[in-house]
Amino acid sequence: MTRTGFRIGGDLDVRRLGFGAMHLPAEPGPARQTALAVARRAVELGVTLIEGLVGRIGLSEVTAAELAQAREIVDIVSVQNRYNLLDREHEPVHDACAAAGIAFLPWRPVAWGKAGAKAEIAAVAADLGATPTQVALAWLLRRSPVVLPIPGTARSEHVEENVAAADLDLTPAHRDRLDRLAGGVGSAAGAG
Repeated sequence: MTRTGFRIGGDLDVRRLGFGAMHLPAEPGPARQTALAVARRAVELGVTLIEGLVGRIGLSEVTAAELAQAREIVDIVSVQNRYNLLDREHEPVHDACAAAGIAFLPWRPVAWGKAGAKAEIAAVAADLGATPTQVALAWLLRRSPVVLPIPGTARSEHVEENVAAADLDLTPAHRDRLDRLAGGVGSAAGAG
C-alpha cells in the first residue's frame, strides 16, 4: 500500500493527494459558491494540501541545477513542476527531490485528459475498473513517497474521482506497463 502522508519541511503533515485550486473561480456570485462547495468537498474527503499562505519556501518550474543552487541559499521544502505519466521531462528534478526528501508537487498530473487516449492506460484502467485519470494519479503516488499530485478541478465529482485514486492498487505488471510509456523510469524510486 502507498504511504498516504508526507511531512513537508519536516513538520507539516499533509495527505499526499492534494487539490489544485487554480481552476476555481474567485469572483463573487454563483460561480464562487460552486467553487467553495468544491473546496469544502475536497476537505470532507480528507484533502489537506490545498498552494494557500506562505509558511515555507517552494519553487516552481526549476531544473535540478537551479534547485541545488537555491538550496545553498535557503531551505526548500517543495518543488512544483509539470510532471505526469506521459510527460516526464522533469525526471531529474523529481530524482533530486526524492534524494533530499523534498516534496515534489506535479502540476498537470493527469495530462489534461490525454491519459485516456493511450491504449495502455485505458487497458490498465479497464483491468482495475477505474478511470484513466485515476490510473495516472495512482502511478504518480506510487512513483515515490515525495510525490504529492495536485490535480485541479472545478467539479466536486472530479474531486471525488481524484481522491479515490489513492486507493487504486497498481500491480507490478501495471506499473511496468505504465513506466514504459515514457521510455521507462524504473521502479526503484517507486516506494509504494
